[in-house]
Parts: sequence; structure tokens; C-alpha cells
Amino acid sequence: MIFKILSCLFVPVVESVASIYCISHPLKCNDAFYVKCFHKNQEIKKYTHRIYGIVMLPLSIIHLLLAVFFLVRVLNEQMILSIASLYIFLLTLIVVLFPIIITYIMYKIRFDQNENYKVKIK
Repeated sequence: MIFKILSCLFVPVVESVASIYCISHPLKCNDAFYVKCFHKNQEIKKYTHRIYGIVMLPLSIIHLLLAVFFLVRVLNEQMILSIASLYIFLLTLIVVLFPIIITYIMYKIRFDQNENYKVKIK
């Protein structure tokens, strides 16, 4: 039972650590957000990786807290472990896919098709 609970917490913890690393070292976490045009310019690649990490960090912390909440309910026998695992898995999909959409929108707002700044932000 302990192994199953720890395995349910593994992904949210890894997401949190990866998002912190993506914010602090944006060029070292290769291909966290991959679109062909992002690899042409290192500045754009750094920007997109940092935005991805910034959006993913609060989502991954919320994911971790909700996973702990579900697992506490499992330990109190108010919920079945398989149902809690399903909820945690669905949250994982949201936490991984939502930052990609937001990062793409932020990229389109800041850069044009030729990878030049639309608006220079200081």
C-alpha cells in the first residue's frame, strides 16, 4: 500500500522539480516545449522554456496538494485507491498540456513569424 501511495506522488513531485529547473536553467532542459521554429533562435528557446516552467510550477504544486488530499482520503477509507489514481492521472494530463497552450500563446504574442519581437518588453 505504501508503494502505491508513493508511486501516486512521484509524478507531481517530479513535475514540481522539473518546473523549478526549467525556470532556473531554461536552456539546459532541452525539448520541454518543442516546436520546430523555437530551435532556430536560442533567445526564443530560453524564453519559451522559462514561460513553460513559470506556468507549470503553480499547477504542479496544486497537483501535488490535490494528490495528497486524494491519498489522505484513501488512507481514511473514504475513497478507493484506483479512483484516486485516476483523478491524479487526469490532473497530470492537465498540468502537462495546459502550460504548452499558454506558452504557445505567449510566444505568438511576443514574436512574429520571422522570430522578431512584436513588442520589446524591458
